[in-house]
Amino acid sequence: THTFTYSDEVGNTGSITATLRHNINFTVVDKLAPGVDIKVYFKTFEAYNQGLSGSAGNFNLSNIDEKPPVGIEDSPTNYSEETGSPIDWNDENDINNKSQAVRMDLKITDQSATKVFIKSTNSPPQYSDAASNKVDKAELIGNSIFIDTTGETDITPQDFYIFVVDEKNNWTSFLVKPGLLDKTAPEIEDIYVKLHDPFRAEAILKIAEKDADDTTVTNRTGIVKYDDSTYGYMTGSNETVTFYYHDSVGNSGERSIQTTGLDTYAPELIGLTWSPQGTGAGDIQSPPEGPIKGSLLAQLTIKNLLSSVKLINNDNKDIKLSFTDKKINLIFNENAEVTLEITSPNGNILPYTLNVSCLDNGKLEINRTNTKVAKNQRSAVLTFESNKDAFFVEGKHFVEKGKPFAYTVASAKPIKLNFTDKVGNVAIVDIKEIKDSETLKKLDFSPLKLQFNTTNNDIDAVDKLSDLYKDSIGENLSIYVKSSHIVTVEGANVTTMPANTWTPITLKKVDNKATLKFTDERGDSFSTAAYFKIPDEVPPVILLKETVISVAKDIATKSILKDLIEKAIMVSDNVSKVDGIEVTINIDNVNLKVLGIYTATITAKDEAGKTSTKDIQIRVAPAEGLLAQIGSRFLEPNGTHILYGDSLKFSLMTQDREEVKEPYKIYVKEELQTPGQMKSAERFFSDDENSEQEIKFTTTGLHTIYIQTQNRYNYIFYVYVMD
Repeated sequence: THTFTYSDEVGNTGSITATLRHNINFTVVDKLAPGVDIKVYFKTFEAYNQGLSGSAGNFNLSNIDEKPPVGIEDSPTNYSEETGSPIDWNDENDINNKSQAVRMDLKITDQSATKVFIKSTNSPPQYSDAASNKVDKAELIGNSIFIDTTGETDITPQDFYIFVVDEKNNWTSFLVKPGLLDKTAPEIEDIYVKLHDPFRAEAILKIAEKDADDTTVTNRTGIVKYDDSTYGYMTGSNETVTFYYHDSVGNSGERSIQTTGLDTYAPELIGLTWSPQGTGAGDIQSPPEGPIKGSLLAQLTIKNLLSSVKLINNDNKDIKLSFTDKKINLIFNENAEVTLEITSPNGNILPYTLNVSCLDNGKLEINRTNTKVAKNQRSAVLTFESNKDAFFVEGKHFVEKGKPFAYTVASAKPIKLNFTDKVGNVAIVDIKEIKDSETLKKLDFSPLKLQFNTTNNDIDAVDKLSDLYKDSIGENLSIYVKSSHIVTVEGANVTTMPANTWTPITLKKVDNKATLKFTDERGDSFSTAAYFKIPDEVPPVILLKETVISVAKDIATKSILKDLIEKAIMVSDNVSKVDGIEVTINIDNVNLKVLGIYTATITAKDEAGKTSTKDIQIRVAPAEGLLAQIGSRFLEPNGTHILYGDSLKFSLMTQDREEVKEPYKIYVKEELQTPGQMKSAERFFSDDENSEQEIKFTTTGLHTIYIQTQNRYNYIFYVYVMD
C-alpha cells in the first residue's frame, strides 16, 4: 500500500491510500558530480629550512591531518569546481612564483563514496580503477596533493589532472599546470677583495639588483650589510672567504674569494730589561732578586709594530702602562702578577705574563711583645718581633721576620735601638719611652756608690779607700763608710750595712794590705784597697839595654848623650814606683870632641833614700861611622848579634842615629873574616833605596857582615845563627 497526501492553496489537506498488487522499490538516480573545493598552500624558505619531519626540504607527509606545514600561507588560494579555471603558476607576477613546493587540500562533498586520482592525461578514471597517486614531481596522499621542485634547477613539472570520482562514476576534474616554480638562486653581480691596509682586507659580495631585496647572506659572524645588494667581511688573514646566500623560498648558492698578501705576523717579544738590573743571561731577563725599594721598570721590545696593549691586572695593583710602536713600558709600584695582551695591527695577539715579587716598600716595624724584669730589679729583658728581616745595629746581628729576639735593659742611660731592612727602611725603638711604662718603673738603674771618711759626716769624704790613706794606713784601722744601697761587706768587722747611713767599721789587715768588697742586693759590687807602710831596705835596680853607646865626634851634644843614656836604661824598686825613683846621669868625664871610649855613671835613688849606681861605656866615634839598627838595638862596629831563626832584618844608620842616605853594598860570608877577606864573599847585596835589609841564612854558626857605602865608609859586625 501507499498513501498519498495532498493540500490546496489555502491549506486544506487530504489523503488517499492505494493498494497495489506488487511491491514497488523507489530508486534515486545519482547523476551529480562530486563537489570539490581546493585550498592551495605555498612552501616558504622557513618551512624549507625547518622541515616538519626534521629534514630540510620535505613536508611532514604523515601528519598532514593533524598539523599543517610550518610556513604555509595563512590565506591560501581557493579553487572550486564552479570556477572551471586551471590551477596555473606560470604568471611571473603571481606570488606562487616565490615557491618551490605547494600542497593542495581537497574538500569533497558527495552522496556516495569518492576517490581522488591524479593523472597525466585527461582521461576520466572509473571508481573501480586502481589508485593513481603519482605523476612527475606530484604525489597524492589522502585528499592532499604535494608538488615539490626543491633543489631542481633544470626540470619543469608537467601538467596533470585531478579527478574526483564517486561510486556512480560521476567525476569532477581540474587541470593543474605547475609550470616553472621558482628554482633560480639569486644572481651575483660581483665578488672582489678590497685592501684596507697591509694588515686588513675585506671580501665584498655584490648581489644583482633584481634579487637584492629577496636575498639573505648567512655565512658567518662578522658579515656587514652595507645596503640591500652589498655585503662585506673583514679579515686579517690570508684565507678563502665563502659567502652563503639564499632567497625567500630557499634557492641558495655560495661564492668564494681568496685574500692574499696580508701581513699576518703575530707579535714577537725580542727583549725584556729591568731597571734596576734584572737577572739572567740573554735579551730576555727575569726580574731582579731584590729586595728593591721604590719602583721597578720593565721594558719590553717587540719585533713588529703594535696596535694596542691591554693590561690585565685582576688585583688592581699600582702599575703604570705606556707603549710606542715597538716598546712597552711597565712601572711596578708594588708586587703583582699581570698579563699583557699585545695586539698587532692585523689583530694577532701575544699574551705575556710578568710576575714581580722583589719590591719592598713596606714600613719596617719593631713591636715589643714581652717584658721580663730580673729578680734583682737591675735589668729587664725586652722581647721584640720585626715585620721584616732586618739588621739590629746595636746588637750587631740580623733579626728574622716574625721571630722573637731579646734585648736586655741594664743601664740608666737613654738608649735608642736602630734597625734597618735590606732596602734601607729604618725603625728606631726608644728605650726611654719603654722605661716610662709601669712594668719598668720599679727598675733601679742607679750605680752602687761608696763613700769613706775618718768621721761620720760628708765633709772631706772620698770615693776610694786609697784616697783616704794617701801614704799608708798606718795604725788607724777604724773608718766610717756610707753606701747608696744595702750591702754585704767583706774585709771588715761588719758583714752588712744599711743604705745612706755612715757606719763605723774596722779594717782587716792581710799581708800589709786592707781590701773591702761591697755587694748590693742587685749583685753589683765595689772593691777598694789601701796598703800599710812597708820598711824599704832594698836599693833600686838599674838595668842597661845597651852596654855601649856610640855618638859622633863633634856632632853629638851632652843633652843628646843624656837622652840616649835615658833610653838605654831601666830602673825599678821593690817599694817605690818608677816615677818615685830619682835618676841622675854623670857624663862629666866624657869628651865629645876627642875620639875614645869613656865611662858615664848612672845613679838611682828610691823614696826610702836607698841608692845604686851603674856604669855605661860611651864611644866617641868618627862622624862618618856606621851602626846597624836591629829592632830597637844599635849594634856597634865589630859587635855580635845572636840570631834565633834564619832571617835578619836591620837598617844601616849613622852614628847620630840617622838613616844612611847613599847607596851601599853588603857582603856576607861564613865564619870570622877581616874586611880584606870579605872581598870574596859568597853572597853579595846591593841597596839603592836605603830601605830595611833582610838576610836569609841557610847555615848556623858565626857569619861576618861587611858593608861599604858609596863614600867608602866601612862597617863590619857579626851574627851568630843559633840552631
